[in-house]
Amino acid sequence: MKEDEALEMVKKNCSEKYAVLSKQFASLSQDFKIAKDIPAFMELKVKGMLTALNLPVRSDYCPFCTMAKLPDNNYNCADCWYAKTHGGECGEDEGGDYDNIIKFSEVLEDAVFNYWTIEDTTDWNNREVFYKVGDVIHTTILFESADVSNIERNVMISGLGNNIIQLFSTTDDGSYPSKQFKVEDIYKISKSELSGFISHTGREVAIKLIHSVDV
Repeated sequence: MKEDEALEMVKKNCSEKYAVLSKQFASLSQDFKIAKDIPAFMELKVKGMLTALNLPVRSDYCPFCTMAKLPDNNYNCADCWYAKTHGGECGEDEGGDYDNIIKFSEVLEDAVFNYWTIEDTTDWNNREVFYKVGDVIHTTILFESADVSNIERNVMISGLGNNIIQLFSTTDDGSYPSKQFKVEDIYKISKSELSGFISHTGREVAIKLIHSVDV
């Protein structure tokens, strides 16, 4: 019977489809564990939601569509039992269940694409970040020359009173001894304030928060 032949074909197609999706979700599960920052995490969320929307609803996964495509078969879309039962011929009659799945999945897909964009990553990375007394940060003084190594340190921001702070190394004795400077607010220290203190030569300084204390 054509029904049996069509069923075997769509069973095989759906099995292969879900096997691929299973591998993709397993890979995503591992990627989430090593996401290095918020943008990386958000990009993985978008990837995961788009993967979930990769639904097996097209004709290759439908036993009724497959029966209609088989040679020497008198089953046709115009007389399709499923189409008559579920609001219309697939891809032809607006408002049918199949049509609604396709239409709303496309709307949802567009929304997921906009959930986190490249522009969001850029804006997040360029936002003004503030630090406070008690925070531990990783500082890197960047050198353009390949002959000179960047200077990297883990330091803690310590408060000395009267809005005076000092940076103490948490990894070696190469901190900033006897160097203190005043900030406007010890609980809202800008990157520019820290950079100007860390690199008096005006070199670019990269700062990454390692540990933040609750105030």
